[in-house]
Amino acid sequence: MIKKVFIFTLFISLIICDLSFSQSIYLFKNGQSDYIINLPKKPSKQCSYAVDELRIYLRKITGLQLPCTDKFSMTSKNIIFEEAYCSDNQFNVFQLNKDGFRIKNNNGNIYLSAATGQGLVNAVYTFLEKYIGCRYYSADEIFIPNKKNITITNLTEDIQNPPFTFRTIHYYNAYQSEYAKLNKLNSSNEDRISNDWGGLWVHTLHKLVDPEKYFYTHPEYFALRNGIRVKDQLCLSNPEVLETTISSLKEIMKKIPNAKYWSVSQMDNFNYCECDNCKALDDAEASPSASIINFVNQIAAKFPDKMISTLAYQYSRKAPLTIRPAENVNIMLCSIESNRNIPISSDYSNGSFYDDLANWSLLTQNIIIWDYVTNFSHLVCPFPNFHVLQPNIQMFANYGANMIFEQGFAGKSGEMNELRSYLLAKLIWNPNENIDSLTNDFLNGYYGKAAPYIHQYIDLSTSELIKSEKALTLYEPPATHSDGYLSPENIDKYFQLFSNALIAVQNDSIHTHRVEMALQSIRYAWLEVCKYQIYEKNWVFEKIENTNSFRLKPIASKILESFYTTSKKFGPSILNEINNPPDEYYQKISTYFKNAIVNHKAVGKKISFEKQYSRIYKANGQNSLIDGVKGTNDYQVLWQGWWGDYVNATIDLESVEEINYIEMSFVDDNQAWIMPPESIEIYLSDDNINFKKVANFNNANARKKNEKQIVTFKIPIVNTQNSRFIKLKVNSIGKMPEWRGVNDNAWLFMDEIVVK
Repeated sequence: MIKKVFIFTLFISLIICDLSFSQSIYLFKNGQSDYIINLPKKPSKQCSYAVDELRIYLRKITGLQLPCTDKFSMTSKNIIFEEAYCSDNQFNVFQLNKDGFRIKNNNGNIYLSAATGQGLVNAVYTFLEKYIGCRYYSADEIFIPNKKNITITNLTEDIQNPPFTFRTIHYYNAYQSEYAKLNKLNSSNEDRISNDWGGLWVHTLHKLVDPEKYFYTHPEYFALRNGIRVKDQLCLSNPEVLETTISSLKEIMKKIPNAKYWSVSQMDNFNYCECDNCKALDDAEASPSASIINFVNQIAAKFPDKMISTLAYQYSRKAPLTIRPAENVNIMLCSIESNRNIPISSDYSNGSFYDDLANWSLLTQNIIIWDYVTNFSHLVCPFPNFHVLQPNIQMFANYGANMIFEQGFAGKSGEMNELRSYLLAKLIWNPNENIDSLTNDFLNGYYGKAAPYIHQYIDLSTSELIKSEKALTLYEPPATHSDGYLSPENIDKYFQLFSNALIAVQNDSIHTHRVEMALQSIRYAWLEVCKYQIYEKNWVFEKIENTNSFRLKPIASKILESFYTTSKKFGPSILNEINNPPDEYYQKISTYFKNAIVNHKAVGKKISFEKQYSRIYKANGQNSLIDGVKGTNDYQVLWQGWWGDYVNATIDLESVEEINYIEMSFVDDNQAWIMPPESIEIYLSDDNINFKKVANFNNANARKKNEKQIVTFKIPIVNTQNSRFIKLKVNSIGKMPEWRGVNDNAWLFMDEIVVK
């Protein structure tokens, strides 16, 4: 059951309307006004800024600058700024939080009241947007109306108190200072520093206890995994680690003495310490978060005037049973594993994010939610999560989390990033906004006459995702949804909608450019999905008539060229969170188009396995390893996987063939527990009964720590053999190497078995 720490009257942006008649306010008539601006006699710097902003914007709109005074006028109408006090006995301004405000119409006088100067700044931007018609869609689309008459008919009393005191969106637009201010965000760098987050951010333990400095002289400072010490995390029960961390923090704090929030948080891996002391505490509290909270509580005690923030992330997401974070410990709770096809609150099973949030909220209200809203491996790919943004944010507010960080991508990349940034900004200020109205308003303002078609695309992709009932996750390849919202048939429909959109704005260069940028997602999806439609009608290759050969379809070249040419001119600049710029992507896809088809003697024949591949990583089924099509660098799609086991495969060539060599490729990605084989044995037979070993390959790099790569082995057959049956025994390394710090099996991933 939801623990409603903040009832709607407290946690939403509240709009309270008087029961009395709301008379019209004629703010401007024919470019003239009877109003003056009245400000406090000793306004704060932010209050003065708020007054200046209101005057500037009204002058831009009407051409007239309103006079300003610190004296209330009885002969004219007033726009009255009230900071930290209020002359209206029926309202106590201190009911507002630091960002909240009240806008009130009292007999034609307009009151802007707030407890802080920041609240008054927020009141001004809301007044301009809600009552005057300004819009802050993106950094390059701030709409300021041009009109001589301004009549306000819907203002009585408007009280807004945001549920989140810290509101940051990790998108390019949200980091632009003006956009952040206008949309009441704390996203720009100067805002983050001024709002006390100028200290360390996340994954900071190695900055505080540097493994390059300490690991070789003090390995006991670091995590014990599988019986050995590894650099990946710290041993949080070691008292010397505690003292070193405190000492490092003191030195770093001297550089930014006014920063309040300081992150002392785990590194971005799962290799937490399992020494006797850490394990005993974690086991007693039923979560590895226990040793973390015990550690940061001790640090917080040394810095009582600071806020020590730590991650509840992946292995530490589950709350401890009884250990409470200290009052000056902030929990940064991360939803990275959640399914974005359904609201988080739809999964309240034991161990779900919903369950973890509920349990953390019983221990503390000092929580910042770290939520995720894009596919980080494929930033440009369509990601129809719009239907869960509002219910998720409402749930965060319901549980009393008082800060929020929505992670998209801060660079000039991503799919519908302008719309997502805008919707998130509105919802984290007021989770109960009408999201349909917000979406319509944005699309009309940002895409002009193309808006109806963009809206249809969003609705169609969302409904197709929901209908598929497939999870929408943050690092999956687009082909995961090739039988759902990213089916070739649906992609064709999206192309048609965007074609209609371009026709609608063909005489409008600005809106044409924006539609073209949105269209990049559909081009990318087509390239990523259709290259995996092996031998299907939507495959990127087509059969050459009267042959067994294949060639690239002209449409594939056309879409790749269009995507690349547009990217070079306008973006996106990178395609995943690490890098992958358009040049690199273009080269990679072009190379794949050139080399994906490989003709060899096993294509179209039969293969059997002693132990079947994983049902999760089955590629295209039984004959994937001899279908004549190589996989890409993404092991999740056209690669077959075995967990902790050898592979014993027999290929029937159906007739005796000359065999010169066999080529095989494997994934080497130790972070994903995928390691290349230890050895490969090759046997030949004419009767599938009596086999003769003809090659034995030993991989000298089988257990070494390498960068993520694809390794290919070309194994010659001694003295060239003629045979019908080929038996391959590919020996896995079994357990992961000790240096990896996990006591578990390795995965073995194989690509095409080329027989020449």
